[in-house]
Amino acid sequence: MCGADEAYEFPMTESEKAQVRLDMNIQQAFSALDEIMALAADPLTKHLVIKDRIAMHQLVSRAQLIASFVDAARDQPGKIRVVANYG
Repeated sequence: MCGADEAYEFPMTESEKAQVRLDMNIQQAFSALDEIMALAADPLTKHLVIKDRIAMHQLVSRAQLIASFVDAARDQPGKIRVVANYG
């Protein structure tokens, strides 16, 4: 039996579960990027970020790819197209 102060939780749909995962991943990405920015801004550790500049460029490329998915979906609801950026 549920107590008076306990709320019944309805099962989440697959879409709701995906939204929760997306929200958590975005927050984790922001947290990781904040840590990387702090390392890059610190004169004592910025060399570590510079050393991994290829990985930093890969982060940017992946973010641009995600943005292209979002833009494509906005332009053509229901359809996704892949946009490559080789620049």
